[in-house]
Amino acid sequence: WSTFRKYGEVIRSIVMRDERFCLVFRPHPGLGPTLKQTGIMTEEDFAAFFSGPRFLHHTAKDYYSAFRWSDALITDGSSFLVQYAPTGKPVVYLDRSDGWGLDASIDGDVRACYYCITNSDALRTTIEMLSAGEDDMAGARHQSQQRMCIGLSGPGAGDRIADYIARQLG
Repeated sequence: WSTFRKYGEVIRSIVMRDERFCLVFRPHPGLGPTLKQTGIMTEEDFAAFFSGPRFLHHTAKDYYSAFRWSDALITDGSSFLVQYAPTGKPVVYLDRSDGWGLDASIDGDVRACYYCITNSDALRTTIEMLSAGEDDMAGARHQSQQRMCIGLSGPGAGDRIADYIARQLG
C-alpha cells in the first residue's frame, strides 16, 4: 500500500546528489513495522534510510509547520493531498495503479492539478522541473486547491454539524 518500496530509493538518491534539496520524510506510522514484519527492512535500516544532513525523519504531531516552510509535497494517496492544499504549493502525487485509489470526491481535482507520477523517470523529471521554477500546473492547482480547502478553515466539522442540526431543528 505504500509507495516507499517503489520510490524511496529514487527520492533518496535525488536528495543525496543535489545539495539544493532537503527532505522531510514523514512515513505512515505503520510503514516501519510492516517493513520489519515482512522481512523487507530492519528497524535500523529503516531508520538509517533517510538519515543524513539534509534528511529529517519527521515524527512530531504537528506537520503544518513543515508544510509552511516546504517548497513542495511528494505524497501518495493520503490525507496530505487535501491538507497541503491551503499552501498553494506544488504537489507530486505518487499514483499507485496497483494500490488504493483516490477518494472519488478528490480524484478529479488531484488528477487535474497535481503532478501525477507513475514511474521513477517522471518523478526525477518533475522534481527537476519544479526546482528550476517551472510549474505548469500552478493555475489549475490554485483553482482546485480552493475547492479542496472548503471547510478547512473556520469552525471545525463538529461545529458545522451542530450548526446544521440546529438550523434543521429550528
